[in-house]
Amino acid sequence: MAPPVDVDTVIGTLLSITSISDLRGHDVCQQLETLNDQQLTSNGCQPLQVLTPSQHSLGYLYFITAACRKADETAAQELYFMLVQFIHGADIDQLKLAGKQMNRISLALEHLAEVQGNPMLVLAPLRTLIERLTDADEPVLTPFHSVLAKHALLSKMYKYPLPILNNYIIEVDPKMYGTSIQDYLEYHYYGAVVFIGNKLFAKAFDFLLLVIAAPQQKAFSAIQLESYKRFILVSLILFGSLKTLPKYVPHVIEKLCRKRHPAYFQLLQAFQDDNMNSLNRTLQTQQQTFSNDGLFGLAKQLKNALYRKRIQNLANVYCKIYLKDVVKSISHRAHPIAAPAAEIMILDMIHKQELRAQLSTVMMNNTPLKLLTFQDSQDAKRDTPKDHATLYARLLATMSANTRLSAMDKSEGLDKGFQTKVQTK
Repeated sequence: MAPPVDVDTVIGTLLSITSISDLRGHDVCQQLETLNDQQLTSNGCQPLQVLTPSQHSLGYLYFITAACRKADETAAQELYFMLVQFIHGADIDQLKLAGKQMNRISLALEHLAEVQGNPMLVLAPLRTLIERLTDADEPVLTPFHSVLAKHALLSKMYKYPLPILNNYIIEVDPKMYGTSIQDYLEYHYYGAVVFIGNKLFAKAFDFLLLVIAAPQQKAFSAIQLESYKRFILVSLILFGSLKTLPKYVPHVIEKLCRKRHPAYFQLLQAFQDDNMNSLNRTLQTQQQTFSNDGLFGLAKQLKNALYRKRIQNLANVYCKIYLKDVVKSISHRAHPIAAPAAEIMILDMIHKQELRAQLSTVMMNNTPLKLLTFQDSQDAKRDTPKDHATLYARLLATMSANTRLSAMDKSEGLDKGFQTKVQTK
């Protein structure tokens, strides 16, 4: 840590620097950190009135965020607009010099949003900041990704972060942004929950797998266990079965989750047994557990998924089958499904290419009947070659990201403090 300096000295240094190369050669960041959010110069002047946001972005970052984090309800709105203008006009190269201190921006935005009672205020500035900091072709994880996803959930704006989430992270550079494995886990966990809220289960599956597969020196974290619970439900909805974890993922996470959260494995067993009675019974008896986890709505979707699985299994038996017979085949006496609901389900499955079939109307004894014709019973299975190719591509992306994460994790493991903590356990 640099020795303490006063505001006048720091302001003088900032005003004297005319190029980014000169700024890199000074220890301005260390000097700013020693100010402890001190705001006034010796003559009582506000630094924000002296510095120009676009020319002195590094210094302006510290002073505007310090003011925002102290703001009360009276000053919050004006400072929010100042911070937003700064985000839009700041010199990105200077901001990157702040490294992990860039996190001050998200802390400032969160405080202003809390003071004004509006979590949505965080969203637009953070999305702008991420777009300015990263290349859409090679997105890099920043400290703002996880905060954006989290506040999208808090404000129930599930579609807002999709343009960011749809750009899969392929670079993790802790030196540039001070990001950690925790940032990586939180971003993909919150992102998966956003995708689930949008019913984009394939993308949610990808993000959950990235969280579960992230290497760690420590035991599996709580966020990974939470992700595995969702992984079970999403996998059943998406594939009709629980996908086996890749070989490079320690399978102890499944054993740990089974021990701590047995309700999800009761659901899994009922689904695998094709037992709608058992599935409903588990949903009823474990409703409080699923509700406490915020997953009761998602768990209930397994009933619909089980009907869809039964329809797909019909493709292995029939070439053609009347809709009324489909209803009889997939219904249970205690849990019947109406013909209109079954028809809508079939049409949706055909639209989503989950089922290679055609639903048409034929006449029998002057009575119109719906006839389901399967085009290719083998292709009607969920696990098509295309599914395997897609899953393989996803696993390759996961492994690529994990290579970078392993380097981060190894550096943490070599830390003396971490080693001491592990040895004392």
